[in-house]
Amino acid sequence: MNTFYRLVWNEAAHTAVAVMETARAHGKHSHTVRAVTPGRRAALRLTALLLALGGLAPAWAGAPAPSRLPTGAQVVAGQATVTQPASAVLQVQQSSQAAVINWQSFDLGSAASVNFLQPSAGSSTLNRVLGSNPSQIYGRITAPGQVFFTNPGGIYFGPSASVDVGGLVATTHRISDADFMAGNYRFARNGASGSVVNAGALKAALGGYIALLAPEVRNQGVVVAQLGTVALAAGDLVTLEMLGSQLTSLRVSAAGIQTLVDNASAVLAPGGLIILSAQAADQLQGSVVNNSGSLVATGLALRNGRVVLDAGAHGTALAGGTLNVSHDTGTGGQIRITGKDIVLPSGAQLLATGSQGGGTVLVGGDWQGSGNLPQARSVRMEAGAIVDASATLHGDGGKVVLWSDIHDSGGATTAAGRIAVQGGAQGGNGGQIETSGYRLHIGGIHVQAGAAQGQRGQWLLDPFDYSIGATEANSISSALNAGATVTVDTGSGTASGAAVSGTGPSNPGDITVSSAITNTGSSTLTLNAAHNITLGADISSSSNPLTLNLSAAGSVSGTGNINTNGGLLSISAAANGTL
Repeated sequence: MNTFYRLVWNEAAHTAVAVMETARAHGKHSHTVRAVTPGRRAALRLTALLLALGGLAPAWAGAPAPSRLPTGAQVVAGQATVTQPASAVLQVQQSSQAAVINWQSFDLGSAASVNFLQPSAGSSTLNRVLGSNPSQIYGRITAPGQVFFTNPGGIYFGPSASVDVGGLVATTHRISDADFMAGNYRFARNGASGSVVNAGALKAALGGYIALLAPEVRNQGVVVAQLGTVALAAGDLVTLEMLGSQLTSLRVSAAGIQTLVDNASAVLAPGGLIILSAQAADQLQGSVVNNSGSLVATGLALRNGRVVLDAGAHGTALAGGTLNVSHDTGTGGQIRITGKDIVLPSGAQLLATGSQGGGTVLVGGDWQGSGNLPQARSVRMEAGAIVDASATLHGDGGKVVLWSDIHDSGGATTAAGRIAVQGGAQGGNGGQIETSGYRLHIGGIHVQAGAAQGQRGQWLLDPFDYSIGATEANSISSALNAGATVTVDTGSGTASGAAVSGTGPSNPGDITVSSAITNTGSSTLTLNAAHNITLGADISSSSNPLTLNLSAAGSVSGTGNINTNGGLLSISAAANGTL
């Protein structure tokens, strides 16, 4: 599902801004985030943190007078002159590649503008506010190059604000003149507790960047960086990794206070990278990354988009709204969500489709916990949430992983929405889906991994210990009938003898079938146990052959009947059992 935007002329800002619109042919889009079910610990922590973090925001005064301009400019590094050619216009003429200007205040009225005349698109200007009041920007700012604003008291871009620059950094953090002039963009909080809030229109040049950095960062407006990078980050120390005048990544160190990054509107970076990162030093302080708007990094030509939500080792990530890295003419991009607790609320849409192949969606970890991606303690996908990494025309379906640490006895993964990794309609195989956790709940999940012109895709359930009851059996049966091969594997994470935090089961790695699994398609079901497999209910196929593989490091036994309807049956066990 795509989200559409149109340009509307903003008379106050004298610029065209992107606004969301509803396209009737594609249905109405809703970006409302419903409350997470009460009683969930992660949800309660999130609510408490959001309420507490509301106190971080400065009390914004009324909007500045329409013709208000910044005051008290003093050039302290590089060469630049500040003039006022008109009553509501300030002009910064810069002759050096980099310059630093200290200001007593940097407020900008809705009818006022500041124009930075820099030598090139690679030029940069640091604007440091020395006064104690937050900056309120309601007017227009232009520059061919990079413009930096730092004010420990906070920065607010009002609804009429229009910023059109090569690159923008707005932060409460500090940077030294020497680091800035040398291109070492290291920003330290140094006790600042202000916030950076955008309610206007921020636009970077092609391949440019927008970076909003503070203990609390909120976007309530529109941010655009085509083929570039948008970063909303909260932490103690933020380091921007640059390649020329392009922002390629950033490093955020944990803060000793509560941190929040919140997007309630639209961030657009077609063919680019969107990063939302909040880091806190411990669980008591906590960090929150919250999206209820649109994060759109759709593919553009040969460039795939990426969206990263990172709440750190002690934080909560709420991935509501729309996260879209789809590609109309290529393969889908990548969505990556990490944090201690992760919630995909009802109505959330994580889209990584591609006409030539599906993309990748990693929530809480990578495939079977591989790689160095931090592992979540809990992942919750609510009914009504959608994750789609299908190939829409040609190519294979993509990869979707919902993972929480299977060695943490306090952790769990709940998957109740719709997950799709279908192969292309005109050719291609189904993709890969994994839902794994020490405790795994799949009641109500809808899995689509089929392929009209290719091989079926895979759904892997990789818990620590598993009992297949009525809801689990129904979900597995539905997936088999919809074209997926299904594997329940308690062997990969437990057979190695990896340590378990907390109190684990006495016989880890058991698989127990207590409700009937029924197949109607030509599918494959594999049960691979690190300990025993117990069949307390039937596994059968009524109309097509079912390939059934039962493999246990212990025994395979039980009273359930097996009927593969002519399909292959394979049983492998290290100990004797009775069926």
